[in-house]
Parts: sequence; structure tokens; C-alpha cells
Amino acid sequence: MDSSTSEQCALLEAAVGGPQKLSQITGSRAYERFTGNQICKLRMQRAESYSNTERVSLVSSFAASLLVGKVVGIDWADAGGMNLLDIKTKQWDNDLLEAVGPGLAAKLDVPISTSTVVGTMSNYMQERYGFDPECVVGAFTGDNPSSLAGLAMKEGDIGLSLGTSDTVFVWLKDPLPQLTGHVWPNPVDENAYMALLCYKNRLLSPDVKAFATLVLMEAGISLMS
Repeated sequence: MDSSTSEQCALLEAAVGGPQKLSQITGSRAYERFTGNQICKLRMQRAESYSNTERVSLVSSFAASLLVGKVVGIDWADAGGMNLLDIKTKQWDNDLLEAVGPGLAAKLDVPISTSTVVGTMSNYMQERYGFDPECVVGAFTGDNPSSLAGLAMKEGDIGLSLGTSDTVFVWLKDPLPQLTGHVWPNPVDENAYMALLCYKNRLLSPDVKAFATLVLMEAGISLMS
């Protein structure tokens, strides 16, 4: 994961009054890998490319766009990992957009609910792969929100993912963002949230229980043996 945007992280935090304030708005302090800081780096180092960009998508919304044959919005849950979304209003924060780059609101367009039906399969997909014309496409979301949804988690459950990064996540009723970890909109329940701790480099020989104990202790949660 790219960690070259420390300058842009400092700029984003300063734009709203510091890391704690940014965390209260977006659910996370500024992280180098988050999309807002990456966009800011592009705008600062390759201004012409930024100016010529019509739309900005995440991998999730881009994949959905390919299926329906038009650009679709970024869903709330995946937008939580951008340092740009106000997780309470589920709208882009204007101060953060202005800090990242001019005209960014139009490039991102309006964020959408993760439960949104974004369209039906495009004519190309129907002709090339035989999809039914009435096949609907829902909004796509990110890997961690998808894990919470795919595991059919509910309040009180804890999910643990060991992959290219190691992540522990929980269903959350009320958002209480801190300087460690993240709080994002819940992909399943529009009135709930998800909290997660993510370690970007996977352990070479992970002791699953030891890892789970470590991250849950950091989150203030006891792990029963």
C-alpha cells in the first residue's frame, strides 16, 4: 500500500482543525492510503491530469459502472475509506473537498446508499455474455464492508480477516471515531456503522488468536478464551 502522501494527510487534517476533528467527521484520521490524500497528491504533482479528469471512481463503483455501461456513484460504505465523507450526513464534506482540489465534488458526484440499484446490465453485457435484459445491478462496495455483509454479521459479532492486510471489524450502532482505527457507514443497515482496525502488512506466520487478542485489546474489547 502506498504511504507517500504524508504531506497531503497533514494538509487534510489542518483543513478541518486537526486529526481528531477529521476523525469525528470522516471516521478516521488522515491515512496515506486513503483516496482523498491520493487524489490530493495527484492534483499537486500532476495538475494537468487532475484538471483533465472528468470523473473519479473507486474500484468498486468502477466495476459496477462497467456492468451497467455508465458511471455510477460511490457507495457510502466504501466512501468511508476516503477521508472525504461525513459519515453522519453521508455527504462529501465541502471543506475537505476544497482542500483536496478544485471541482472535486463534480468529479466524485453524489455518494449513494450501498443498497441502491444502479441499473440493469448494459446491451454489451447482454450481447457478449448472455445476461438477461432485466438483470439488475446493485451498488458495489469495498472488501471490508463486503466481508461484514457476506458474513451476515449483526450487532455483537466480531469479524476477523487475514489476508494482504489483517483486519478486525464489528457492527456498531453509534459512531465514536478515535485516532486509532476507522468507523464507516454500515453496508447493510443505513442507520448503523462498522468499526475496524486494519494492519496493512500481513503477519508472515500469523497466530490468529494472538493477533485477535492484540487488536481487540487496542479497541477496548475483551476476547473470551
